[in-house]
Amino acid sequence: MIIVSTVTETFCACPNTYSGKTTNGDTIFVRYRWGHLSIRLQAGGIVDDSEGSNGESVFELDYGGKFDGILGYEELRNLTEEIIQWPKECHEKSEPQIAPEETEDSQPVSGNHMDLRKIFR
Repeated sequence: MIIVSTVTETFCACPNTYSGKTTNGDTIFVRYRWGHLSIRLQAGGIVDDSEGSNGESVFELDYGGKFDGILGYEELRNLTEEIIQWPKECHEKSEPQIAPEETEDSQPVSGNHMDLRKIFR
């Protein structure tokens, strides 16, 4: 049984992806696209998030319709419970913070950047 200690949903749209670490330090990568669920394990390394193509395949399953690409964490846990023990909580990938909207009295953007807020009012 593979025991995952931490997991993060790295992309919540199609393809839905998760990555994490197992209790022995391996990296696990989950990808669900075109109705196909694949899980790969990379011993002590980093699995390529862009493709999820390296690492050892530990689980493959055609599930859902051929255009499906979104798989919730609970559903992932249920589908793989016989071979993978997942943590109860899944972290979400941190989203970049957007600065609060500035007012008319705000300082102009410095450097060579264009202040698009003034253009699109």
